Amino acid sequence: MAICGNCFNEIKEGFACETCGYDNAENLRSHPTALRVGAVLNGCFVIGRVLGQGGFGVTYLAQELQTRKRIAVKEYFPTEYVMRVPGVSEIQFHTDQRLDAFEAGKQQFLEEARTLAQFIGDEHIVQIYRYFEENNTAYFAMEFVNGEPLNGYLTKRGNLLTV
Repeated sequence: MAICGNCFNEIKEGFACETCGYDNAENLRSHPTALRVGAVLNGCFVIGRVLGQGGFGVTYLAQELQTRKRIAVKEYFPTEYVMRVPGVSEIQFHTDQRLDAFEAGKQQFLEEARTLAQFIGDEHIVQIYRYFEENNTAYFAMEFVNGEPLNGYLTKRGNLLTV
C-alpha cells in the first residue's frame, strides 16, 4: 500500500485516492526532482505533495507521524547548485566549484528557521516545529496554513491590498 500525497490515507499503488481523488502521479509529473510522496524525513515527517517550488526551495505538504497532524516542510533546494535523481532522496551537486555558495545559502536557510522559531505564539508568523539537515541539504517543519498564495490573491484583486 501507498499513501495519498494530499490526505495521507492509504491508497492502492498507482491509483488515485478513493477518499479525496488526488493522484500522486500528478505530483511526479509536475515535480520530477522533488522528494517522493511517502518519503520520511527526520524519522517523524512523511512527505506528501508539493505545495510550491521556486529557485531556492521546495515546500511540501507533510504529516507528523506520531500525531498525524498536517504540516508543511520546506526544503533548501537551490536548482542553480543541486539536482536530484528522480526517486532518490539525497541531492547531488552540479559541480564542487559552487559548494561554498551552497553551504552559505544552507546556513542562511537554517538561520531563517532559527529566527522564525523564536516567534512562538505570534498569530501572524507561521510556527516552526523543527529544523534539521538530511539528504545533503536542510529542512524545516512548520505549521501548515491552508490558504491562497499572496501573488494569486493580489492577481485576483488587480494587485491591490485592502485593509
